[in-house]
Amino acid sequence: MMSEHVIGCTTRPHGKLSFEEACRRIAASGFSDVALFGNEGTMLVRGDSTDEEIAGRKAQAEAARLRPSMAMGVAGLWEGLETSTRNYTRIVECAGKLGADWIMDCGTGKEEHFEDYYTLMREMAPLAQEAGVKIVLKAHGGISMNGADMLRVRDRVDHPSFGLCYDPGDTFYYTKGELKPEDDV
Repeated sequence: MMSEHVIGCTTRPHGKLSFEEACRRIAASGFSDVALFGNEGTMLVRGDSTDEEIAGRKAQAEAARLRPSMAMGVAGLWEGLETSTRNYTRIVECAGKLGADWIMDCGTGKEEHFEDYYTLMREMAPLAQEAGVKIVLKAHGGISMNGADMLRVRDRVDHPSFGLCYDPGDTFYYTKGELKPEDDV
């Protein structure tokens, strides 16, 4: 059972290190959970990840006494909706095999991909629910520039396994300081 508060760290600050070394350092810093982003130039959960890779990542995290509670998802809509759907389906499967609670997604920055993003997430949300995972959209510019944009996406996807991850720093960054997070939220 998950506690009320989770204290975790992404692998991003340790991106140049191996995943195993990143886990050791994250655990030594007192965190209980790890979010799998990228290490040594490779995303840790991808559309072409094998079951063996995912089992290895889970084992490495657990060996460091960390729970792999989040994975990074990349919609990859530049590859086309069919390829993105195939790859994201695998990301959802992998997150489930890790025992992750969440897939953090950053949306898309290209307006010509917005409709495909809605379609992709409407298809992925039920799969995520089956896998015991929730997809959360992070404020990251483009389709998720601000709170209103994020709510629009949430409403268009309209599924309990699709939610929002509001990052006030990114709201400030992507709006170049024009939108104050305390006003936006």
